[in-house]
Amino acid sequence: MWEYTVTNEDNSNKFVYMWEQEFVNFGLAKAEGNVVKVYKDKFSYVTLSVGEKVSYAVWAGNELNVFLESGKARRYKNKFSWVNIM
Repeated sequence: MWEYTVTNEDNSNKFVYMWEQEFVNFGLAKAEGNVVKVYKDKFSYVTLSVGEKVSYAVWAGNELNVFLESGKARRYKNKFSWVNIM
């Protein structure tokens, strides 16, 4: 996972973790029940445990959009954090 630093309003710094470029470049995310397998090559992947049934997942630049069967959508900036987008 790679990171970059941003400066907050109070001039403190924080690290922002992003997907490793290998995952983004390979571009494959496979929905399987309540998980998404995110591949960095033909054999290696990380598993996102979503907790709800997943319809599909697609890359949008360096972020992964995960669409749930409930109609909700989440945007994963990395394998640890997400925000609801719908």
